[in-house]
Amino acid sequence: MVILAQLNPIKNLYFYAWYEMPNNFFQLRWSPPDSSLTDTLVGYNIYRDSVLYRFQTDTTMHHIDTWDTNAGEDFLYNNSCPFYIHVTAVYNSVHIESIYNDSAYCYGFAINIKEIQNNNIKLEILPNPVSDNSIITIHLDKIPNGEQLIIVNEQGIVIKGMLLVSRITKINISDLSIKNGLYFCSIIEKGQVITNKMIKLK
Repeated sequence: MVILAQLNPIKNLYFYAWYEMPNNFFQLRWSPPDSSLTDTLVGYNIYRDSVLYRFQTDTTMHHIDTWDTNAGEDFLYNNSCPFYIHVTAVYNSVHIESIYNDSAYCYGFAINIKEIQNNNIKLEILPNPVSDNSIITIHLDKIPNGEQLIIVNEQGIVIKGMLLVSRITKINISDLSIKNGLYFCSIIEKGQVITNKMIKLK
């Protein structure tokens, strides 16, 4: 594949993902590049990190909760670990490729998740409703081993995702830059999840 910097890239890359038991859903979309007088657009390459996922001619790839999908899978990658998404424009019959000037970040997808009660993990949101001065505190009664924290809004859009690397993790609400509304804070551990609701008020 030949990549030439002067070829027009795609615009307005947008990605979001959400989980509704037992399914992962997502939508990836973008706008076509500015038209070129010298090159013919034939489609798009979608990358997960630097690995080519697929070539397509549409400007959207999705698996949404109306059971509509044109992706054929949940877009899982690298054992559901986080990854960057890039989309390049492909030109001419020899498939020369534009640069990408934007990236989307996927925090990873949940796999076979079920709700549990776990006495070894405590997710504390005090006070709740929260304000910009509030703090989310996570206590683990063991050494972290791949546990993840994911915060989503009412639309299922991921606001923050992170691996837990210490037994006590504190997150300032002000660092999330979130608007007033309902949010869901989940800790994912080995295919299981603990979720608390959080209401943001000023």
